[in-house]
Amino acid sequence: MKHLYSLTGGIILLFALYSFTTHQITTPNQENCKVQLDKISGSYEGECKKGFAHGKGIAKGEDYYEGEFKKGYPHGNGIYTWQNGDIYLGEWDRGRKDGKGMLTIHLETKDSVVDGFWRDGIYIGKTNLPPYSVNSTRNIDKYSIRKTGESNSIRIRFLRMGGHNADISNVVVGQDSGSKTMYGSQVVLEDLTFPVKCTLRYTTSMKLSTQQISAAIDFTINEQGGWEVSLSN
Repeated sequence: MKHLYSLTGGIILLFALYSFTTHQITTPNQENCKVQLDKISGSYEGECKKGFAHGKGIAKGEDYYEGEFKKGYPHGNGIYTWQNGDIYLGEWDRGRKDGKGMLTIHLETKDSVVDGFWRDGIYIGKTNLPPYSVNSTRNIDKYSIRKTGESNSIRIRFLRMGGHNADISNVVVGQDSGSKTMYGSQVVLEDLTFPVKCTLRYTTSMKLSTQQISAAIDFTINEQGGWEVSLSN
């Protein structure tokens, strides 16, 4: 496997900035200082707080991590080396790659480098885009967009006064990828490729009135996963 210093000048610079060398760890090995990730929980040397790895430290197990910890998890800046030789150098949040970082995938012929931004352990690209953005709305009292546990889908719910809005018609949905299905007062978009831009138009009545209005929302979701969009009229 290539030594970390031989990859690129950029990695050398990042390594110098993070500077998590062994001589900086002044606290001796602590058997009672817990590391929360199983694959690096064999031994720990570094700073500790309330029985957990906290601050700068080195954790060794099946894999190896050197950097910052918080409550037993890699958190902040650090270098993680997998047993197969892959290396991630960058920012962490509660044990997951999160923020700016560089992943070097060790291959027999030539190492592959993925450089950019990560969120919740998932690579999101060269630029740090927000999870979603709302481009425009019309005749919608309020909306909410939140991530759920479903896989690569968007569920759109129509609401009124906290319950389902059954007075929905003329629903027109356009999206960059995937398929759509209408289930009563819900629209489900599935098999999506992110980022996905969605446009939605529909007709509903005004509150406490039979007068019909045309409502619309245009939004973009950049982060893959399951999402729920709730629209209230």
